[in-house]
Amino acid sequence: MKNRMIVFGIVFLFVILTFSSVELPLCYGLENEEVSLQIITEDFAPFNFRSEDGEITGRSTEIVKEILSRFGLDIEIQLMNWNKAYAMALSKPDVILYSTFRTDDRENLFQWVGPIASDEMMFYSLQGSDIVIDSLEDVKAVVAIGVVKDDARHQLLVQNNVMNLKLYPTDMECYRALANGEVELVLGSNATMAMMAGRAGVDPSELKPVYSVKKTPLYIAFSKNISPNIVEEWQSTLNEMKQDGTFDAINQRWSGTAIQDSTR
Repeated sequence: MKNRMIVFGIVFLFVILTFSSVELPLCYGLENEEVSLQIITEDFAPFNFRSEDGEITGRSTEIVKEILSRFGLDIEIQLMNWNKAYAMALSKPDVILYSTFRTDDRENLFQWVGPIASDEMMFYSLQGSDIVIDSLEDVKAVVAIGVVKDDARHQLLVQNNVMNLKLYPTDMECYRALANGEVELVLGSNATMAMMAGRAGVDPSELKPVYSVKKTPLYIAFSKNISPNIVEEWQSTLNEMKQDGTFDAINQRWSGTAIQDSTR
């Protein structure tokens, strides 16, 4: 009996030593760390949006799903209005938010993976409007400007003391307000205007660009508490996608043109 106990003890110790030497994935070494991650996005087509069949899809969504697939993870993506999503990313732990404009003011609020795209902030008016804009100072003279609440575009206008604003939860509602005469300008997005206006029931040909504010890269934003190892692994995987052609293939499916990225 004593000899059996000794043999059992040796076998048990061997098993413990064997499994303790196994290297777990750098990102997801702790099971509860994996399941705690919450991925959220907004309706901002063609980057991220809910399709007619209820699926959350889009150019950026495909990139995020491909990264998850390469990790062997299945995390549900949630879609909500931007101001709610942004507030959650700022205040709650373990949140991943995309597609997020990376601006100077936001730089230290999140950890960043990207770029996954770029976009141009653009003022739009109705066709036939006689509004002429040559600077942000000029927009202060219009009656009202539509912009998404807590979006980077909203933040930029406030920073430049542009206060004649009407705030809406989505780009679609901004374009609808423009068509209805509630606002004279919308600070929209060059890449998303056509799809978002169309989804709002507004013919994109009825809108015209009047002033380009700036071009800004889009990133995946991570809550500050998330392990830097996880962020590094996401960035490394995104870099691999850019090297092996997957990144360009996704963008070609959505735009027909490969996005040039100087960070490769």
